[in-house]
Amino acid sequence: MRFSSYFLKILLPFVCIGFLGANMNAKQSDPEGEFYLLEGKIGQDKLLLYLEMQKTAKDYYTINAKFSDSDSYFMGQIWEQNLSFVLNEENEIKKITGSVKFDKNHFPILETKIDEKKVNFLPSTHRLNTLKFVRIEFKEKKNIEDRFGQREITYKLEDEMFFIPKSLINTQAREKINDIIALGAKDFKHLKQKIQEKHNEQRAKEWDKLSFNTEYARYFGVDYLDDKILSFKITNYQYFGGAHGNVNISPLSFSLKDGSILSNKSEDLFKDVSDPTLLDLILQALVKYDKGEDAARFLEWGGESRKNISLPSEFYLNEKGIKFIWQPYEIASYAEGFISVVLDFDSLKPFVKENSVYRYLFEK
Repeated sequence: MRFSSYFLKILLPFVCIGFLGANMNAKQSDPEGEFYLLEGKIGQDKLLLYLEMQKTAKDYYTINAKFSDSDSYFMGQIWEQNLSFVLNEENEIKKITGSVKFDKNHFPILETKIDEKKVNFLPSTHRLNTLKFVRIEFKEKKNIEDRFGQREITYKLEDEMFFIPKSLINTQAREKINDIIALGAKDFKHLKQKIQEKHNEQRAKEWDKLSFNTEYARYFGVDYLDDKILSFKITNYQYFGGAHGNVNISPLSFSLKDGSILSNKSEDLFKDVSDPTLLDLILQALVKYDKGEDAARFLEWGGESRKNISLPSEFYLNEKGIKFIWQPYEIASYAEGFISVVLDFDSLKPFVKENSVYRYLFEK
């Protein structure tokens, strides 16, 4: 079965530490971390590494890392007493080994080995190369009595928010973006307060009415970053009982020039989302995704008989091209998770609107 990194992530158990107030059934943690954009080279090929470091204990960090042209995450841990690490890819086929040290600005510098090649990753020269984030993890139990008798139910919440600290992008753009992604927080301390207030409001609305196990999770991830655009991928998960929860993802992109939200709707990028030549390219990419099968199962999913595949309503950015992602149940079963393909900029250039804000990506 194929799962995206975010789909796997939401199936992991919640890890909650600490206590909230006097309720010994309530457990909460709000670990904070930083996102870094790092640059390295293998020969003449430049590598961009998206790195998240989250301090979850006094001298303990968890690490998530991915290359800018991939959706596959490498995960691991480091201890401050021993800054060496092994990051394993989700499918455990590849790994990154190395060590980390920090410069005078506490920016990480990685000395790594990838496919037996030594690669050093240094701070990127991009105008925006670091963001802060905070995660709130909360779990509380409740005893209820109903027609099934007395029983215990669980309420779980996991949420995270990003915040852009001072950087080389202009103040107005930074504040405008933070108004959206950080609920208008003015600094990192304020962000932690905002996310706690948001949770308290949600709990107050739902707590007395809860009658079944309930779970909410929302994850932000930097999906693409250059000197003009910052784009997030947001994963939302909800569970209200039953065989499984519901999960969906969505993009959220910003202009680093003025902080405005950029459309990720396919109809705003392409001249004609029904262009048969464009759709045939997408279908051929799905054939490759399906390891050479004829992709008929995607056209026949749900008992339908389509002549061609439909574009997802939204698109995502990738270092190599445009990424198309279908939600669970759109063209395949829930068990397959998110199905995604990437088409390079050159292949898609003839179909892109001339006035699109993303047009410069197709002119490289």
